[in-house]
Amino acid sequence: MPHLQVFAACRRASIDSIDNLLSLSAIFHGISVTAPGGDLAPDALAPQDWCIGISFSRITGDEGKSFEIRAQLFFPDGTVWNGISNTIQFTASGSGNASVYRLAVFPVGQIGTLRLVLEMRESGATDWQFIQEHPITVELITAIAQPN
Repeated sequence: MPHLQVFAACRRASIDSIDNLLSLSAIFHGISVTAPGGDLAPDALAPQDWCIGISFSRITGDEGKSFEIRAQLFFPDGTVWNGISNTIQFTASGSGNASVYRLAVFPVGQIGTLRLVLEMRESGATDWQFIQEHPITVELITAIAQPN
């Protein structure tokens, strides 16, 4: 199974079309959200462009094998956010593979530490294997009404 090199949440990510190299910018581990009165709906989303950057190096014996990866974001209560829906398939080739998930909103309905989890399996397998976890903290900043 390919070896994980990078797994991170960031503001921007790109893959070089010539060398298949992953570039990440502004890796983050938390987001702050302001809510009037301190109340957020459980399904609240903050408009935020962000990416999940993933890079693997090929291991001897993996050449030509197909793999699937998926990233899932778990809320503090253990439920999974359904905003990351697709599985990425790739065939191990060259020195490695890179992938980017692009998202336009971030779930902020549960305050605390969310777990961004990466899993992989060989195509055709039924069981996913845990690869890595990236914690992201959602912090609530209560808006205070300013006197007139």
